[in-house]
Amino acid sequence: MQPPIQIEAVHPQGYLNLISQIMKVMRIPQTIDAKVPFDAQCNVSPGEVVQMIVMDMLT
Repeated sequence: MQPPIQIEAVHPQGYLNLISQIMKVMRIPQTIDAKVPFDAQCNVSPGEVVQMIVMDMLT
């Protein structure tokens, strides 16, 4: 017989994961990257920046 399961904490699922996945499925960051020229040496692409700004505005 297995021991009873004890739940230590419950963390609510945020909506930001959903927003992030929807933006990726819609290829919004890739579309922005294709339209906006940027240096390949940059650590973050313009599409990723826009995605983070949108997510920050929704928090």
